Amino acid sequence: MNEHQTIGIALVGLGEYAESQILPALKETSYCRLSAVITDNEKNKQEVADKCGLSASQVYYYEDFEELKKDASVQLVYIIVPNQLHRRYCEMAASCGKHVLCEKPMAISVNDCRAMIDACNKHQVRLFIGYRLHFEPHHEVLISLIKKNKYGRLLRLESCNGFHMKDGNDDWRLKKQIAGGGSMMDMGIYIINECRQVFEELPISVKARKIQQRPAMFKEVEESLEWEMIYKDDRLAKGYCSYSEDKSYLKIEFEHGLMEVENAYKYEGLSIKLNGDAYQFDQADHKTDMLKHIATCILENKRSKIEPQEGLEDIQVIEAIYESMETGKPVEMHQPLVVE
Repeated sequence: MNEHQTIGIALVGLGEYAESQILPALKETSYCRLSAVITDNEKNKQEVADKCGLSASQVYYYEDFEELKKDASVQLVYIIVPNQLHRRYCEMAASCGKHVLCEKPMAISVNDCRAMIDACNKHQVRLFIGYRLHFEPHHEVLISLIKKNKYGRLLRLESCNGFHMKDGNDDWRLKKQIAGGGSMMDMGIYIINECRQVFEELPISVKARKIQQRPAMFKEVEESLEWEMIYKDDRLAKGYCSYSEDKSYLKIEFEHGLMEVENAYKYEGLSIKLNGDAYQFDQADHKTDMLKHIATCILENKRSKIEPQEGLEDIQVIEAIYESMETGKPVEMHQPLVVE
C-alpha cells in the first residue's frame, strides 16, 4: 500500500466520542481521510462542515443516507450512534456498497448481529467491530504473553470496569429499547471481549446478579452487574461493571504467574505488573492504529483482528448473562455461533 492509497470514511453520528476521539484520530493517520459525516437535520450543514474540515456538500442528514451510494469518495462508513441503530445503518451502508466499521456493542441482540453480517455478505463489503483495545500496547503484550504459555495453566480472571453516571442524567444509555441494556452493554463488554481473548473460547455457563443503588434513575437498565463465567477445567472469570463506581482493573492468575493491569480499559494511565514487576509502555493512539489496520485490511484484502465474529460472540455471552440476571439461575452456554 503506498501513501496515495487511502480509505475515505463517512462518520455516522457526531456525538462526544466521535468529536473527542475519532475526529482527532483521523487527523493523525495517513491511511484514512474524513470524506463525509451524517448527522441530524437540526444541525446547520455549514457549521458542521466547518467543525469537521469539510465542505457543506460532504455533510448528509440521516434521511439522505442513501445518497452515499453516489459518493465515490467514501469507501467505509463508521457507525457511532446509539446501539439500537447499529443494525439499521449497517444494513443501509452495505446496500450502498460501503464497507462498515461499527462501534461496540455490535448490536443489541444476536439476531441483529446475524442480520448485519448477512447484509454485508450479500453486498460483498467488509464489516469490522470497533474493539480499540486490540491495538492498545499493554493489551497486545498481555495477550502475546498468554499465547506463549509462559506462566503455565490459566486459572482465574477477575476484572471490573465502570464510571459514575451523574444523577438526573437524561442519557440514551438509560433507555433499554435504545441501549439494549445498561452498564453491561457499555462497560462490561470490554471485560467480555477480554475474557474471550484470554480464554480463547466461550464459557460453559454464566450466572449474574443485578445491583441497583439508584432505582429511580435506573428504571429500565441495570446500574451495576456482577457475574461469573465457568470455563472448561474449572477455570473461572469474575466480572463487575457499573454506572456507579469509577473502576478499571484486570487481574489474571496462572499456575506460575500473576498479571495485573491498572486502568485496564481507559484511554490513558494503563500500567501492567507481571509477578509484581511493573511495566509501562508508550501510550500509542490505538484508535489511529485501528483505523490504519482497517484500511490495510480493505486495500490488501487481509483478515482483520476485529472481524464480526468478535461482536457476535460477545453478544451471545451477554444475552446469556442477561438471562441469568433476570431468572436468578445459572445459564448454560452453547457453542459459538459461526459466521457463514
